[in-house]
Amino acid sequence: MKCAVTIFLGLSCCVLTTQLAAQVAVTAVRVDGVAVALPPVSVPAVNGRPTLSIPPGAKDVEFTLDASELKWNQPYRLRYKLEGVDPGWNMAYSHMRMLIRFLDAGNTLIYSNDFKVDHESPGWRGSVEKSEFTPGHGEAIAPLRAAKVQLWFGSGGPEYTTGMMAFRNVAVRVGGPEEETFQEVRYSTEIGEDLDQILGSPADWRRDGNSPQMAQVLRLEQPQPHHVLVLNDGGPQSFAAWLVPTEKCIPVRPGQRVSVEWEECHAVGAGGSSNVAYHRLAAGNYWLRVGAVGMDGSPVGTEMSLPFVVLTPVWARLWFWLVIGGVGSLGGFLGSRWVMKRRLALVLDLAERRQMVERERTRIARDIHDDLGTSLTQISMLSESARSNPSNPPATVNDLDRICTAVRESTQAMDEIVWAADPENDLLDELANYVSGFAQELLTGVGVRCRLEMPTCFPRCSLSAEVRHNVFLAFKEALNNALKHSQPREVRITMVMEGSHFVLSVEDDGRGYAQPTRVGHGLANMRSRLEKLGGQALIESNPGKGTRVRFVVPLDFSA
Repeated sequence: MKCAVTIFLGLSCCVLTTQLAAQVAVTAVRVDGVAVALPPVSVPAVNGRPTLSIPPGAKDVEFTLDASELKWNQPYRLRYKLEGVDPGWNMAYSHMRMLIRFLDAGNTLIYSNDFKVDHESPGWRGSVEKSEFTPGHGEAIAPLRAAKVQLWFGSGGPEYTTGMMAFRNVAVRVGGPEEETFQEVRYSTEIGEDLDQILGSPADWRRDGNSPQMAQVLRLEQPQPHHVLVLNDGGPQSFAAWLVPTEKCIPVRPGQRVSVEWEECHAVGAGGSSNVAYHRLAAGNYWLRVGAVGMDGSPVGTEMSLPFVVLTPVWARLWFWLVIGGVGSLGGFLGSRWVMKRRLALVLDLAERRQMVERERTRIARDIHDDLGTSLTQISMLSESARSNPSNPPATVNDLDRICTAVRESTQAMDEIVWAADPENDLLDELANYVSGFAQELLTGVGVRCRLEMPTCFPRCSLSAEVRHNVFLAFKEALNNALKHSQPREVRITMVMEGSHFVLSVEDDGRGYAQPTRVGHGLANMRSRLEKLGGQALIESNPGKGTRVRFVVPLDFSA
């Protein structure tokens, strides 16, 4: 006995659990067409936190609602509501329809016009008995080969359509646009057999569909007793229809207008499975509630929910802007520091250029004072001497010769000063040409052979006036020393590039000299000039073998 009671209680608990488990669930989620993993079941948020995450920037989020576990044998409709977005409940979309069908002479369907009904009619009050009927209207033009027009009211909309639709007072008018009279036929719902039974048989209508028993007849008492035809679709995968038999169809000709009028009430939605979508959800937490309602709007089964979160984009998060602010501040600091350093470098460069200009002006003034000033003083003194001794012709001639020499030296000095100051002579080629020209003119004038060895062209490199002036004066000093002390028959001048250095050599075949223990002013001046430029003055000489002086000048090719 106890065992039987235990088994009975167990079965009762199983039945109760099954009824409680009857629910509408979210079975799939797609984000921009791509499926995402769902939590195990649709349940309230765990500890108030969502269990499903939607990536940021999603354009479309689509949910699949499934009522396959719902234990309900009456018409129902799926509904859903996204808290914070939807102001009220939304019904999953589906529809029933009325078709104006055109048949040919062999009763074959050749064309149809579709008139849909969905959601709830304006006068729906939860049941056909309580609802107000509203007028419906549809028109179509008979196509070629049309011979008959047939009406078809069906619950066979999209798959999973459920709900209820009732209609009455159906009238059809047929006529052409130029015809003044129309053929009118009314299809009655009051003539037939067993019309007070739900499966009664109206004379003007016939059942159709894979579940014809859902096409029913209903007796209404208000405003006076009459019958209406009902499509009571409670099966998501089945449908029923009322249609006019072919023998009751109205004949038509191609081009005639067909106008249909009726009264109806309905409450139509989706059952079984349905897809709902939301577009461009803002970042935040959401709660999708899903369930089902009967024809009277009362809940059916257990309402379930799916909490989820649309993640905040990186650019909308606080830490992102903190990082951006930090990076921007650091970038601004580094940028301002770079600008300040750049400005300081420009100021220093300008100051250095000004200093170079001042040095060049000082050098020119010094050269003019030393060379031209001395020469002009000498010329003045010799002129006074020649004028004071008119009775001594030999002395006068001697003074005039010395004046000519002084004038020639002054002219040469002035030419050197102008050449060094002219910026058009800043290239290495110009230095080589000026040095070779000066050497040829000087050596030819004293009867010494001049041999030049130099490349056809030098690398393009800019030299400052200070570099050119010091190199030329050192070269001039070396050439004068060779003529003055070595008594050469030939002087060979060589100019070559050795890496990034310019090498200028003056080599004579004179008598040479032993290396002195003390360096004279001429040699010291040459070395001093080259050391100012970061170069070297190298002197090699042996008695009876001549002397060679090499000037090594570093070049800056970036200038």
